Amino acid sequence: MARPRKGKEKKRPVHLGFRVAEWVHDGLRQLAAVRGVPVSDVVNDALEAHLKRQGGKAPAKARR
Repeated sequence: MARPRKGKEKKRPVHLGFRVAEWVHDGLRQLAAVRGVPVSDVVNDALEAHLKRQGGKAPAKARR
C-alpha cells in the first residue's frame, strides 16, 4: 500500500502505552471477551467514561 499524499493522511488513533495492574488487565480482557470486541475498545470506553465523570468533555467533533 502506497503512502497517502501530503495533506491526505489517514486519520489514525493516538497510541498510548502504559502499565496496568494484572487484575485490571484481566478484568479488561474478560470484558472484551464478553462483548466480543478488542481489549483496546474496552480500554477506550473505560477511559472516556472516567473522563466524563471527572468533568471532561469531548470536542464537538471527537477524534477516533
